[in-house]
Amino acid sequence: MKEYFIPVEFKMNVNIKEIERIAGKKKITLCSPIQYINVLREVERKLKKDGIKVVLNKCITTGVYGQVLGCDASACKEGDVVFYIGDGRFHPIWIKYKTRKKVYVVNESGIKEIDNREVEKMEKYVEYTKLKFYEAKKVGIIVSLKPGQNRLKLAKELKKKIKDKDVFIFLTDNIDPNELNDFNVDIWINTACPRIIDERKKFFKPIVNVGEMDETWTAFFKG
Repeated sequence: MKEYFIPVEFKMNVNIKEIERIAGKKKITLCSPIQYINVLREVERKLKKDGIKVVLNKCITTGVYGQVLGCDASACKEGDVVFYIGDGRFHPIWIKYKTRKKVYVVNESGIKEIDNREVEKMEKYVEYTKLKFYEAKKVGIIVSLKPGQNRLKLAKELKKKIKDKDVFIFLTDNIDPNELNDFNVDIWINTACPRIIDERKKFFKPIVNVGEMDETWTAFFKG
C-alpha cells in the first residue's frame, strides 16, 4: 500500500501584546511542535517588529529552528524565558524539566505558565524509576518500528552497557501496554515516543524514557 504524506499547517490566534507584557526586556525563546511552526514564524515576525528580543534555536534531531520533540528540547537552550506555541502540556512540562526556565504555554485559550509542581511530579517519578531500575533483575527495552522513532541501534548499545541484569529488546509497531504486560520484566525502558510515559498507569511495571537516563544513572552501567 502506498503512503502519501500531506503537510498540514494549523492556524491560531495568539495574543502578541500579552507575550510582550510578560517578556518585558528579557530575551525569549519561541518553540513549538512541527504543526505550529508556521504560527511560530508569524509570532516571531510580529515580536521582532515590536522590538522584542527573540531567539530561535535549531532542533538537533530535525534541524528545524524552533521545533521541539518529546525527546529533544535543544531548541530551548538559549533565551531567558520560553514561550511554547501549541496545545497539550506534555512538551512544555518536559521543556521546563530539562531547562529549568520559566515556560509559558501559548494558544487560543490564553497564555499560562507551567507550574513548578508539575515538574516536581515528573522528578519524583524519575527518581522512583531509578530505584526500581536498581532493584530490577529483568529489563525490557521498547523499540518502535515507526519511521523517525526507530532507535534499535541505541537499544542495542544500551543493552551492552547495562550490568548484572537480563535485558530484552522488544520490537513493536504500535506500543500497547496490554500486550507488553504479558511479559515478565521488572521495568521498561522506552526508546520510542516519550509521550508513552503519559500511559504509565496502564503498565503493570514502571517505565522510564531513555532520555531521562542521564549521567546520574551511570552507576548501573558497565565501565
